[in-house]
Amino acid sequence: MNKRRLVISLILGTVALSVISLSASLAWYASSDLLQVNMIDLDVRTDESVGLFISTEKDENSFKPKLENKDLNKVKEFEPASSMFQDNWMNTKSDIPYFYNFKERSFMGLPDFNKPSTEGFFQQKLYLLNNIDYYVTLDAEQTFIIADKESNHLRAQALVGKIDSLTADEIEEKLNKLENCMRFSILVNNPNYYRYYIIDPNKDENKVTYFAGRLDNDGDEFYDTYQVDINDTPKEIVYGEIENRDAIKYDNPKSTTSSPRSIDPDKQEFFGNAFTGKSDAGAYTYNEQQSLDAGVKYKQEPSISLEEIASDDNPVLIPCYNGVATEIVLSIYLEGWDLDCYNSTMGASFNAQLSFKLLRGII
Repeated sequence: MNKRRLVISLILGTVALSVISLSASLAWYASSDLLQVNMIDLDVRTDESVGLFISTEKDENSFKPKLENKDLNKVKEFEPASSMFQDNWMNTKSDIPYFYNFKERSFMGLPDFNKPSTEGFFQQKLYLLNNIDYYVTLDAEQTFIIADKESNHLRAQALVGKIDSLTADEIEEKLNKLENCMRFSILVNNPNYYRYYIIDPNKDENKVTYFAGRLDNDGDEFYDTYQVDINDTPKEIVYGEIENRDAIKYDNPKSTTSSPRSIDPDKQEFFGNAFTGKSDAGAYTYNEQQSLDAGVKYKQEPSISLEEIASDDNPVLIPCYNGVATEIVLSIYLEGWDLDCYNSTMGASFNAQLSFKLLRGII
């Protein structure tokens, strides 16, 4: 079975500092401070002896056992985004997955559905061609995203002295956590088989990623608030994919005036993230527990672990029929709602590989 494999390798993907001085950036990065990806090398291969071929187009003459880097899309910059609200585009049978972010404040805490992210992640349509009717799936033993510890060690050495209070080993440990917030996703786009799989190759079964919550997007150390009218009392924004949003509960302001806000120019953004903040004393404060008790529900990321793929109940199935090109869309991205998606991963490097194999015949 080892030979019946298609391998997509992302070799030494480097998420480089957008600026060496560590200027302001957040878990949901501002447009001027994106995570930049250097030196991405994708290698796509099949073993033609089992009749499995790959292409970036449907033309049967284009299929071959290997796609080189020049055949594939390039990623200029990685910017944390999210696969939240996937039901919206799946209900329309979109031919590509949509990803969203919160670059601009939304009073209702929702992304602009008319403007999904168009950059900041790898995405490409690929086509599989087989000479037998067979299900293709992932090979869990050959699929991974792992920290490039050698490169991260060198980066950590370069940052010593620029980040107060942290040793080189402590910086390196933080850089290595980039792997925890990265995802693969595969859309199978066939007329009679439309499926979307999110694969978290480092999924911790004790940790759940929810597509909702409060955020401090502007880095002023307070959770974002909104006012419909300038004279209204501010109210905290609850971002993301939420069921029963009308049941959200707020506590009354503790003060008649808002807390002073400013961004400390000396703050080291290496330690920053958008998930932690303070509540403005002059704003209506989101009461999470009362909201959940009232029926508010956060959407949970429906990600699949490698352990699930390796099990007898493997949910990742891609039907391939003799002589028929099967369209899939491969995406590689940073899940912005993952709590490990924070500033100290900037400058980190990673290695990744995605491996497909034949699973069983189609009955």
